[in-house]
Amino acid sequence: MWLTHLTSLQGKKHVFPTYSLTDESVSGIYSAFDGKHYTNGDLKDKEVYPPDSSSPHSDIKFAIASDWGSGTMESAAVAELMRLHDADYTVHMGDVYYESLPEEIDVSVLGKSPNPYQQGVTWPDGKLGTFMVSGNHELLSLANGFFDTLLPSKNQLASYMSLETDHWRVIGLDSGYNSYNVFGWINGIDELSETDAPQPQEIIDWLNNTVKLQVSARSE
Repeated sequence: MWLTHLTSLQGKKHVFPTYSLTDESVSGIYSAFDGKHYTNGDLKDKEVYPPDSSSPHSDIKFAIASDWGSGTMESAAVAELMRLHDADYTVHMGDVYYESLPEEIDVSVLGKSPNPYQQGVTWPDGKLGTFMVSGNHELLSLANGFFDTLLPSKNQLASYMSLETDHWRVIGLDSGYNSYNVFGWINGIDELSETDAPQPQEIIDWLNNTVKLQVSARSE
């Protein structure tokens, strides 16, 4: 098992997916009222964005969990409590154990049974949407499972987003992608050398150019 884990750490990190900047492409900004994913063209029309507060969805509920994806009875209990909350949006803040491999995501998030004797655990989707951001465990498999299996299962294009009304924003950032240093002599993640998890430059650019915040990158 440990040798398999070391193998997962070796190689180049998954390319960091971003949102395109064309008018027709989606922006990573969503209407919190109905879950609509705005295109960059939508954002140029101030009558469309941000959404107007007369929307019938005046109360918006979130259910948020982190370190949830372990496939255990405790995870199943938390998922059931989140379902009872009847949230509009659910957000997983990262860490599908142990390495966010595709087979771990299948069992611990998508509810597939690993064998005839065990059950999988299913992440509870919100009524209007669900979002996944990464933690450090997603990087233990070079983020391949996270970007190629988990995000596509939720129709999510990137690991960051903003849900907005005309009064507030809930912005999801990626604290996992740069959470480990890489070895200088081989391609691979150094699991014993953590960083302060700076945001990728692509997110800084998105915050400034699309979300229109004034932020600056922080060095490691």
